[in-house]
Amino acid sequence: MQEALFFVPFFRELPRALVFFLAGAEDLKTHKISNRLLFAGFLAEGILQAAQGTGRLAGALAWAALPFPVLFPLFALRMLGAGDLKLAAFILFCFPGRDGLWLLYQGAAVGAAVSLFRLVKRRLWKKRIRQLLAYLRRKPVAFSGRSEPYYDRDRDGLEVGIPLGACFLPAYLFRLVWNCFQGSII
Repeated sequence: MQEALFFVPFFRELPRALVFFLAGAEDLKTHKISNRLLFAGFLAEGILQAAQGTGRLAGALAWAALPFPVLFPLFALRMLGAGDLKLAAFILFCFPGRDGLWLLYQGAAVGAAVSLFRLVKRRLWKKRIRQLLAYLRRKPVAFSGRSEPYYDRDRDGLEVGIPLGACFLPAYLFRLVWNCFQGSII
């Protein structure tokens, strides 16, 4: 009987896990996250949320809208990609409230650690600090009212870009394992 109970939550997590794995792999490979993948994830999760009641779906949709006004300034300055922004909305759609915010925090912490590791390993930290100081001297949008991207793929290259979609995967897996040990996969 205990084994049968495990499979219901397992299948509930399956669409989420697929989105996280595929988004992470795609972000590592192409530095982009497919709109089709995220749409399929939203659709599958929406069906699962609606099966639990329309109130849950409405609350999840409200939480999914939160990243857009909050993180849009980072997107406008090219500090965050559009796929990363939509993936953050997907995370809050799947895990509304504190769980989703905690997962976003953990993914950002993994991204910060990956960034620091890359900067030290590739000896890019002096170059990036000089670029940051030069960017701040040019008085970006916060100080002058004009928008200038912080990250430019042509200027900076792909070596300094952090695939944040891949950073959310270990955070999700940690949450999944933690909940398994707590006796609740969801």
